[in-house]
Amino acid sequence: MNVNGETKSAKLGRLMTNVVLCTTGLSAIERKEICEMAHAMGAVVDNNLSNQTTHLVCRVAKGAKYEATTCPPLQGHIHLVSPDYVRLCHKTIARLVEGKYPTLALSGLRVSISGFDSVTKMTLREKVLSAGGTYVPTLDVANTDVLVAHGQTGAKYSAAVAWKISCVSCQWIDDSIANGYCLNMSDYTLEKNEFRKKRKRRPNDVAAKHGHVFDNVIAFIIGQQSEASTDLDMLLSRGEGTRFPVLMSLVTHLILPPSLPPKDDQTCNWSKHANSAHLVPATWVAELTMTKQRSTFH
Repeated sequence: MNVNGETKSAKLGRLMTNVVLCTTGLSAIERKEICEMAHAMGAVVDNNLSNQTTHLVCRVAKGAKYEATTCPPLQGHIHLVSPDYVRLCHKTIARLVEGKYPTLALSGLRVSISGFDSVTKMTLREKVLSAGGTYVPTLDVANTDVLVAHGQTGAKYSAAVAWKISCVSCQWIDDSIANGYCLNMSDYTLEKNEFRKKRKRRPNDVAAKHGHVFDNVIAFIIGQQSEASTDLDMLLSRGEGTRFPVLMSLVTHLILPPSLPPKDDQTCNWSKHANSAHLVPATWVAELTMTKQRSTFH
């Protein structure tokens, strides 16, 4: 079929003759699809990022290639685009504007937030989502890339440090969005003297505490993974709690599932392993989720 006097394949084949395309963070199937489309449009596909690269197709805002693209000397010289950019160019047989199909600044990043009042936390959450990130209410070593914290205090911060999860100020979110790409987290680490600052309590702090009753709780659920522990995970998540997959000294609360009644000697052993952490029944988690207030179990 002819399009403006030439065949579709001919027009398609010259759409990207000046493009040197590289990919990162794609599955093997998606990478094959994108590379085949790029080849069909006349692009050179090179898996090695270099100063000849013009486009980096990526789904997540992290990885060695992504970081190299956003730093000198390559910074500003390579288009960061989502896989949809290549697909739509191929589908419409048109060279589209790269800026309309960017890899968003926080694409694919799993972000947890701690230490802010409820209004600020909600605002930061919306910014993360609008920039392509995922908000993670419960800090988890397997599912968290970065913690945005108000200061160097609190259970989430301690857990993040223990797990070597990057901890940054909220300015990292704003600056990344403003620049259009994920900025180096090491430039936004929390100041060391922040740990010694005493934060003044504001009226919003009381509301935040009641709205996030597990914010200072680092929990370990005793026993094997079960449907009950999955339910407990969900409840902890609602209250901004943190769950450790292993028992260690940072744990503040040992949660006992209904199916596992403790003996006195077991209770002592569990508590000793976690620096005398509070041993609480599963019902404690459910009650706090409903009442939004700490009970005598601490």
